[in-house]
Amino acid sequence: MDAIDRVIDQLYDAALDSAAWSAAFASICEMMGGDHVIGLVRNAADSSFPFVGSARVDQTSVTRLCEVAPMGLAMIGVFPERHAFDYDPVMPRAQMLRSDLFNEYIRPMGGYRALGVVPYRRDGLNSFLAICRGEHAEDFNETDIATLDRIVPHVTRAL
Repeated sequence: MDAIDRVIDQLYDAALDSAAWSAAFASICEMMGGDHVIGLVRNAADSSFPFVGSARVDQTSVTRLCEVAPMGLAMIGVFPERHAFDYDPVMPRAQMLRSDLFNEYIRPMGGYRALGVVPYRRDGLNSFLAICRGEHAEDFNETDIATLDRIVPHVTRAL
């Protein structure tokens, strides 16, 4: 069984048992060479988060990130669903490094590079998944984007 098949199996395990999300996200980290993964589903009607999952990141940082997630989810609202994207075109790294969002929320988590995807956006629910790498790690590339694109349909179904 290759890494993608293992991740897909773990995603469906997580759909049936919420305690399995951490293992699925940890496997995504391993497969993608990420330092951590964060996944969110936000209900726009009441600003609640019916789902927040992560791996290899401090939960206090994830909770703090949820405070500003509406702004971030609005920013990615222009991206199509189910296609991975690198954040550099969204906000050039030099600009990001000067932003309050980066310095107050992302930097404390050790995030510096991010590959994101919107698994689905419907019925007032916005979802988001980010795989992050640290400051001295390699940038994400087209192979990483293609790999994430292969598992997105399964992330969507599992969520």
